[in-house]
Amino acid sequence: MNLRHVGTLIFFVGCFAIIDTATVAEYITVFHKYLENPSQMGEIAPMSKSVGKELIKYVEKNSLYKNGEGQYYLEAGGGAGAVSVCIVEKLRPQDHLDIVEINPQLCNLLRIKFKQYKNVSVHCCSVLDWHPGYTYDVIISTLPFLSLGIEFARQAIPYFQSVASDTCMFSCVEYPIVTKVKMLAYRLGLNTVKLDVQQYMARVRSRYLKEFKTVYSNIPPTNIYHLDFGKHV
Repeated sequence: MNLRHVGTLIFFVGCFAIIDTATVAEYITVFHKYLENPSQMGEIAPMSKSVGKELIKYVEKNSLYKNGEGQYYLEAGGGAGAVSVCIVEKLRPQDHLDIVEINPQLCNLLRIKFKQYKNVSVHCCSVLDWHPGYTYDVIISTLPFLSLGIEFARQAIPYFQSVASDTCMFSCVEYPIVTKVKMLAYRLGLNTVKLDVQQYMARVRSRYLKEFKTVYSNIPPTNIYHLDFGKHV
């Protein structure tokens, strides 16, 4: 990590100090992993508490029913656990959370962070390789679809639908600045830039979107989409 990267990280940590409670070590880990593999990592810093609160709104609704049936939750892309912490805070004893993270170092961090919770499991693999044998009541994804490409998006969305319960809500993120940069590059005629992922995800949202919100207290600001993946008849 060179001096420019260190300076950038210090700036991010300073900005987040007033809106979040993630540790400096977690910022360093996430930022370092982003530099190693930007397309896989997606985020340059842990998600803010504001993003986490919005992402888990349907988990929170389920948690209000203290004696209700146990719920299954899936988090795709656990990262350093910023959103996972928000989910765990709302878990009831009868609920279960599966966190799927592809990066081994981040998986170790997550296992240490949640080792005291018997109803939290961390799985170190691609989400496409995770086959739970049951369906989920809420799925939360922070996967960077725009960076991972069209082939992944075309596999991931049907996968999430296949593990969704009859009443499942699917909550996911997208960074507006990435969309705008890609659109600008496309208009400038850069041959390496394609809009196929944006177009595909736009079609998915047009069919399933229930709620949408932009959270500005995050670096960068984040769009959060809540999609209804329930199998309604």
